Amino acid sequence: MSIQILSAQLANQIAAGEVVERPASIVKELVENSIDAGATKIDISIEQGGQKRITITDNGSGIVQDELALALSRHATSKITSIEDLAQIASLGFRGEALASISSVARLTLTSKPAAQSEAWQVHCEGRDMDVIMNPAAHPDGSTVDVVDLFFNTPARRKFLKTHKTEFSHIDELIKRMALSHHEVAFKLTHNGKTIRQLPVQTIEKRIDAICGKGFIADCVAVEREYQGIKVCAWLTKPMVHRTQNDAQYTFVNGRMMRDKLINHAVRQAYEGLIDSQYYPGYVLFIDVPFTDVDVNVHPAKHEVRFVNSRVVHDFLYQSLVDVLNRSFTDNPVVNYDELTVEHDYIQPLARHTETASQSYSTPQSSSGSTRANIASASTYHTPRGQGAGVAKQAIANYESLIQPLSVQGSANQVSEQAGTMQTQVLVLAHPHNDYDLLIQTDTLLLCDSQCIVAKYLHQQMNASETQQPLLLPIASTVQVSAEDHAELITQFTQSQLLVEHHIAGNHAQKWLLKKVPSLLRSLPWSRLFVDMLEAAPFNTQDVFEQLTLSLSNIDSQYPSVRALAVHWFIGLTSQQQRHIVAEHTQPAQLQLCIKDS
Repeated sequence: MSIQILSAQLANQIAAGEVVERPASIVKELVENSIDAGATKIDISIEQGGQKRITITDNGSGIVQDELALALSRHATSKITSIEDLAQIASLGFRGEALASISSVARLTLTSKPAAQSEAWQVHCEGRDMDVIMNPAAHPDGSTVDVVDLFFNTPARRKFLKTHKTEFSHIDELIKRMALSHHEVAFKLTHNGKTIRQLPVQTIEKRIDAICGKGFIADCVAVEREYQGIKVCAWLTKPMVHRTQNDAQYTFVNGRMMRDKLINHAVRQAYEGLIDSQYYPGYVLFIDVPFTDVDVNVHPAKHEVRFVNSRVVHDFLYQSLVDVLNRSFTDNPVVNYDELTVEHDYIQPLARHTETASQSYSTPQSSSGSTRANIASASTYHTPRGQGAGVAKQAIANYESLIQPLSVQGSANQVSEQAGTMQTQVLVLAHPHNDYDLLIQTDTLLLCDSQCIVAKYLHQQMNASETQQPLLLPIASTVQVSAEDHAELITQFTQSQLLVEHHIAGNHAQKWLLKKVPSLLRSLPWSRLFVDMLEAAPFNTQDVFEQLTLSLSNIDSQYPSVRALAVHWFIGLTSQQQRHIVAEHTQPAQLQLCIKDS
């Protein structure tokens, strides 16, 4: 088959497949047009679930006579005029396809009268031929769109429609959402001549109660915050007032009703652990962002958006919600968002640290030059942590292969004098069960578990931290800890300068939040470490950093760099400080060196 241009009628019907999915789709497009026209009163009349008739009447600005016929053409719109306008869409509609698509699958009549026009005019169009008929009419200021016999010319599409009751339920839910996002507009919805909803112009709180049920606001906590041009205004049901179904969850971005995955994830994460998994929260959430920072032209039905700074939106939204939810349990201070930053990466939090560490750390070499020490015999040794004599013997066997050979010129006394001035050398020996550091001090080898150095280093970093660094995105965990250990665990974390909060909702749900850490330990991968530490609880207060080290050692991509920094710090200590750390944390193998004359 040869390539050819589709006819206007066929192109319109293809486009209608994206715009007109069901009667509710038509109501959405027409009501959005009314709101864009500045209407303060909108009447929606439905017959037979919208399959027979849909009539939308508003008191908006109307359409002048000369533009009525043009309004039914494809890509005809007053909302945008250039590419630049597409990058900062402020209106609900903008593509100029709705009226043309609707008229291609139904009989459409548009009647309109601007306030400055003396009389109203009416245009009628139906079916594939798209012939437009214009006549004068009687109509108050505003517009009325009448859609009759949906899919009368496409019976295959009509077969996919549900019952009248089901289709009207979709329309009713749509009006509820649009009424929530525009409480300054009065709405009236009728079905088969019966008034279903009548909402006057009212405050947002009264509109929420009218839509979500009387008393909904009383069961909610409210939040209103702003950060870097992003505004969040929300009403969230308290965790103890959970719902059995998700029938009261409404999200809006710049006044546009939305079902966005990023927003839903932030909300679910905020409620994580506060309510049991079989229940649902209720919320009405408004997010306003600069029009240039959001793309609304990514979904045929405009149900999703794409944020330029999605991480910032997600983290700020999560922080705003979790703060107000937790405040329903405790009196937490309000976070000053102007002092916070979202320049973080919880996937690789030490990425910038690793390169620096690898470049700055190298095993110090002896200042005495290139010498060779032959290990002739080992006096006595103690096995580290019960690993047995094989560990110490392995250290001796691998000593010459791991350290650069030392060759000494002169007598044994001269060698001893040189050895007495040697810097401490630290080498990591691989072992099937642990990593060990080989500490060379004068004529003694100390074989110890390297994790003790890391634990001591982390503890030193905690003591050296002048402040606690707040996490813009607190780490949340629902790890179950026995009730008798709650208070002790909080004390252990507090003494380690970790600000941890514990919340309980119901009989079984509990939530742990890590909100602040020592400033010098901010770059650790806390999102994983915190969960591992909770799973290992309870532990003694003095073992917090040993447990932190143990959890960190399970992260292959992070632990080597931290260990390198710890060893570098250890090297800078005095010999006495080093021996104290080794003796305090391990039972090292002490090997006596016998140095032969060359």
